[in-house]
Amino acid sequence: MPAILTLSLHGPTDHISPFAHINGLRALVLRWLAAADAELATAIHDDSGVNPYTIGPLLPAAEGRWTCRIALLTDGLLPYLLAGVESRGIQLLLGKMPFTLCTEETVLEGLEWEELLTPLAQPTAHWQVNLLTPTAHHRTGAQRHVLLTPEPHAYFSGWLRRWNRWSPFPLDETLLELVDEHVVVSEFNGQTRRIAIERPFIGFVGAVTLHWPRPTPLDHDARAALTLLARWSSLCGTGVDTARGMGQTRYVAAS
Repeated sequence: MPAILTLSLHGPTDHISPFAHINGLRALVLRWLAAADAELATAIHDDSGVNPYTIGPLLPAAEGRWTCRIALLTDGLLPYLLAGVESRGIQLLLGKMPFTLCTEETVLEGLEWEELLTPLAQPTAHWQVNLLTPTAHHRTGAQRHVLLTPEPHAYFSGWLRRWNRWSPFPLDETLLELVDEHVVVSEFNGQTRRIAIERPFIGFVGAVTLHWPRPTPLDHDARAALTLLARWSSLCGTGVDTARGMGQTRYVAAS
């Protein structure tokens, strides 16, 4: 089942960027997996496709406390990660900075696939997502990441690709034809943001509302699938580099 693991770390109180240790956090997750199953960690590292997890930035929680959210997108990965965490101990380094994993404050939330499928019964015609960290995309033929004005096809195609890669309940990819035909951006409020990892990364952060104008009962199933994908975005993220803190996404349910 998919799962969300929110780590609590105790560490230096000096002001640091949330993205200062993002490469270290990614390496830490791979070390944990390797401690439990070296072949699994190597396969994940070498896979040039979609990562089976997203990793959020290191965020301040309280004095000397930091949190990091790891979303696991596939069945079977959680036991390996937890086994690796247990075997490696609570003392860890991110770069040259020492941190302590506060296991009693770490939060685990498991999600059943059937729970994620519940929107199929109650679809909506608009979907709001909040892009919390810089979000950019690959474009065919481009040699680098590109920043796009919020665009339905780019968002839904990425969510669909990740859903079909990891879920036992695949969706028909012709769904994207209906996105192109019917779904528009009805509102967005945000800005570009530049951060530095090895090199500058520029992406969009803000709130985006995607809308299917004039819905009818005939498009119920399509809107249900899009509702599922919008909810899924809270786990799988949006755009590129989601294993390094980019494209962190939160779906806002219709009121």
